Amino acid sequence: MLAAAPPADQASGVAIAPPRETHRVANTLLALPRMMVLLLLEGPRYAAHEVDAYLESRSPNAFGRDVAKPSWRFGATFEWQTALGASLGVRVGHELGDDTSVDAYVGLFGPRGQSGGLSANLGRYTVARLEPTLSFDAGRDLTRAFAGIGTHGPRGTYDQRGYTAAAGVAGHVGAVRFGARGSYDDTHAGDPSSDFAYDPLMLFGFREDTRAATGEVSVTLDTRRSAYRHIVRSAPSSGSYVRGAVAYTSGKASRSGDFTTARGTLEARQLFDLFAGNRVLSFGAGIEAISAEANEVPFDRLPMLGGRDHLRAFAMGELRDRNAAYADVQYDWPVGNSMRSYIFAEVGHTAAWHGAYGGGLRYHTRSSIIARIQIAGSDEGELGMFFQLGAL
Repeated sequence: MLAAAPPADQASGVAIAPPRETHRVANTLLALPRMMVLLLLEGPRYAAHEVDAYLESRSPNAFGRDVAKPSWRFGATFEWQTALGASLGVRVGHELGDDTSVDAYVGLFGPRGQSGGLSANLGRYTVARLEPTLSFDAGRDLTRAFAGIGTHGPRGTYDQRGYTAAAGVAGHVGAVRFGARGSYDDTHAGDPSSDFAYDPLMLFGFREDTRAATGEVSVTLDTRRSAYRHIVRSAPSSGSYVRGAVAYTSGKASRSGDFTTARGTLEARQLFDLFAGNRVLSFGAGIEAISAEANEVPFDRLPMLGGRDHLRAFAMGELRDRNAAYADVQYDWPVGNSMRSYIFAEVGHTAAWHGAYGGGLRYHTRSSIIARIQIAGSDEGELGMFFQLGAL
């Protein structure tokens, strides 16, 4: 007699586990950040493609397939910072020719207020790749002010409106970039919020209209790079970064009168590749100082610490003085193919020393960081958080 054949899932003698139950809600929640990034970045690109297709169909002689068409570029970001809240930024750029382009941006809410601007790159010239630029920014924002100088104090807000026009030129010689920039700004400040406990008359530039012209020259050496081809450019693993700048500002405040000051900035960072580009230790330090006394210039033009990059437990601009210095150490390692985690410790000085520590996660594309979440604490009990989705 012939024996019956075993069931298909037992023919090999290996038991096959039943399929796992899918968790649709959990999977959807995990996919939301990626979906939002795609919406912010790919949506405008799709719209630009449709515009190009329409122009090509309407004017085949000018926009034929054998003609190199101008290209569009887009960026959008949603950010949230401690004490400043959420903000949204959108940028649209258009290539007009070789190395010539125009970019427009709009900012809403939080630190960006209600702002907009235009910038233009006017080509590239000579073997030094000189790049002239023009920019104009205008808007209205609800600026958060931190009363006093040197240490953080009572917080309040005030309405601020104004514009800034600037022209500059930058050039490259190998890994060295040099630049010169001149700007003029006109700012009008409104009344402070009712919770602002500091006497505005004691703070130079607070609730004052100011006008100022600034000239700056800078030199930057940047040799940071990804040592391995499988690591994206936005996550360098070795090299150095050094930047120095000198500026001079002359202006007038409506109540306090004329003010002038020189400003010097020096910052540096060194990256050490500990293992195959995936374990990176970096050390950074910087100092910024002005020649005037702290009570001789508008307080919002003083060197400052705080925010998403330096002394990260404190809100942006919370620590101000005529001198501001910081130093930090950071360790990065990968979490998957495109995500990296990091921890850091840092110290900073304005009128007193402050310490901070924390960590975060970053999501990298080939050329930029499109998602970031960060949390930091300080030796004084401060807690700072930063969240970013998208890139400009």
